[in-house]
Amino acid sequence: MDTGPDMSTYLGVDMTQILGPLFWGTLVSMIFTGITIVQAYHYFPSKDQLVVQLVALSMLVLDLLSSALAAQGINYYLLPHFGSTVPLGHLVPTLAVECVATTFIIAISQAYFAWQVYALAQKSFAKYVISGAVLVLSLLAFAGGLGCSVVMFVHPGSILATRNHVFNTMAGIAKVPAALADIIATSYLCYTLGYARTGIKATDSVLKTLIGFSIQRGVLVTLVQVVFLIMFYASAPHLYWLGLHVNVTRVYANTFFAMLNGRDMLKRELQRKSIITSGFGTHNQTRLGNTFQVSKKESDRESGIEVPQSVWMDTFKGGNSVDTLGAARIQVDQKVVVSNI
Repeated sequence: MDTGPDMSTYLGVDMTQILGPLFWGTLVSMIFTGITIVQAYHYFPSKDQLVVQLVALSMLVLDLLSSALAAQGINYYLLPHFGSTVPLGHLVPTLAVECVATTFIIAISQAYFAWQVYALAQKSFAKYVISGAVLVLSLLAFAGGLGCSVVMFVHPGSILATRNHVFNTMAGIAKVPAALADIIATSYLCYTLGYARTGIKATDSVLKTLIGFSIQRGVLVTLVQVVFLIMFYASAPHLYWLGLHVNVTRVYANTFFAMLNGRDMLKRELQRKSIITSGFGTHNQTRLGNTFQVSKKESDRESGIEVPQSVWMDTFKGGNSVDTLGAARIQVDQKVVVSNI
């Protein structure tokens, strides 16, 4: 009569190749979630518009939800069915729900990035075409992400050990447009901020910092998407992609809050470095339609920054006058750039 393996000598089943990526990926994601919580703590309460605060709150809630669902997935495979390989034949539903949360976080983050492009763009082509392209690519990635989630629910047995072609296709639709959207938005923001240099050290220092924020955010999220695609298609028999998948949400949430908190840091820095001298040459301010243009003439060199009227007037809500020193106007330009970001 077969009584099963001798438990005194039974070493269990080695599931490192199967669950190792998910286990270590989830462990790393918990660290990133902790960082997100700290960043959210520094952000709230905020003086931003209510819609921005609601977006930030939704990012935090979805990130926490994603972490909890990933942890439940590890729990399902390791604890209730310890020593059994039968559950590995299908994907637990909680990981499918986690994919939905990831899809929404990526979409929210990229929609905010598209808004940054729209807010900083001065020409109609950039304001509508480039920001529209980023938004369309984000929506396409959103549709692909939801498609992946649907396949996970409908065909849970075709995700882990074997993958069907529909899931492979949906994963490509979810990741490739997302990477392209990040590349386009990052490139344009860096171009716009770089073009806005005035030759004034204080202003250019702020712009340089903003460019650094944009590059770091764009490179990081794009790199994660590209590495995911490589792992997903190049190592199909393995689940390395799953360990990175559970961290995609954390990367987007972290960079989102980093941009918000970095902007507030720059605002405080600008307030600290208030400019009290007008020794920058002759400054002129003219109104052009719905925008103001601040120009500086010094040593036969001209440079200007166009600032949306609504943003400009928002800046002077405290009662300051535009008929002040040219240096004060330049400081306003710094504040406008930071507030738009």
